Amino acid sequence: ISDNFDSYNSVSDMSAWNFSGAQNKAEVVTEGSNKALALHLDSATDSIWAIRPFTQINTGNVKIRTSVKADNTSLTVPLGIHCDSEPWFVYAMFTNGEIRTEDGTKFADYKVNEWYKVEADFNLSEKTYNVTITGPDGAEHETRDVPFRHQSLSAISSVWLQCWSKIDANAYFDDFYVEQYYEAPTLPTSK
Repeated sequence: ISDNFDSYNSVSDMSAWNFSGAQNKAEVVTEGSNKALALHLDSATDSIWAIRPFTQINTGNVKIRTSVKADNTSLTVPLGIHCDSEPWFVYAMFTNGEIRTEDGTKFADYKVNEWYKVEADFNLSEKTYNVTITGPDGAEHETRDVPFRHQSLSAISSVWLQCWSKIDANAYFDDFYVEQYYEAPTLPTSK
């Protein structure tokens, strides 16, 4: 799945996506020659989700990438995964000027109105994941081998992009990508 939002004129064109909360608060916006998905929160709205379901992946590894920008550090912007009736969990969260993993580990700071590339790599058999954040300056921040919050999670069938906090603020998403792949086994070296 690869989606840079450039082919959409509005969220009504986004038939592969679902919205929870207030769909009228989601919008495709233009920034220069590029388009992005914007979630507009206000003081009366608790949270908004943009959900991208896909065919369930239950073997191998899953790579998920997206770019994220927020215009207020008080806005909480979690990125999560889910599979049907299994519990969902957040793999990266932008909140209070920090980027954290689900277990609360801080691994980067962020500034408002700057794009951050988030790449998460989920190992379904090991039930761990790695997250790499690339900041606007090109610096990479990585956390590795974070255990799944719910060890019962054995598959992924959707990615959830969210914002919450009941404040007047916006979260933006671009360059969304999901890929299933398999690690090559490590072969013994010969003498």
